[in-house]
This record gives sequence, C-alpha cells and structure tokens, in this order.
Amino acid sequence: MTKTVHAPISVGDLIDKITILQIKEDEFEDAVKLANVRKELRELNILVAELNANIVKEMQELRKVNEIIWENEDKARTFSASGWTPEQTKQIAEIAMSTYAANTRRAQIKKAINEKSGSTIIEEKSYT
Repeated sequence: MTKTVHAPISVGDLIDKITILQIKEDEFEDAVKLANVRKELRELNILVAELNANIVKEMQELRKVNEIIWENEDKARTFSASGWTPEQTKQIAEIAMSTYAANTRRAQIKKAINEKSGSTIIEEKSYT
C-alpha cells in the first residue's frame, strides 16, 4: 500500500524542500533516486505555482545557501570517512563555521519567504 501524507508546513519550508530537491536532481546519478526526486519536485512545484507570491529572488538565494550546506556536508563526510589529522582540524572548524553561518542565513531567508508570502505557519528558530 502506498500513501502520501499531506501536512501543513510553512511556505519557507516548502521552498527549502524544493531547493534541496533541485540540488539532488543535479547531483544524483542513480535512475531510481532521480525518478523519486523528480516526482516529488513536480508535485511540490504545483503547490508553489498556486501561491501567487513573488519569491523568486528568495528562492534563488535559498538554493545558493543550501548548495553551501550540501558542499560542506560532502567535505565533512570525506573527513569522516578518511579520518583526519590534527593539521586538518582548522579545515574542519572552518566547515563547521560555514555550515553554522549558512544555517543561520537559511532560517532568515525562510522567515522572509514566510512573511512575504503571507504564510499562516511560521517556523521559529532560537538563534535568528
């Protein structure tokens, strides 16, 4: 039995999910994974088309921030898989600080999207 869950989320979370799926669509090579990503992306893009909100700039910026997070996670996985030397500690700290800053910016963009689109659900963070 297959099911789809429809849950209320903020517009910012919807746009965030879409930008992450776009990155996955660019990065994945596995045909099954790509098919699943593209199916979800099509369905979520239908919801965005119904919003009638001009959030193109914010969506582009959110994608850029999510790309930074994606790249940082790839770097962290590389270090984790191979282990690291004490000399690499500085690089690891830089990755962590970049991710921290990107996540802060991500939350700010999502909040701006929520406000601009009139989202009735607003995600709150303790650090923004």
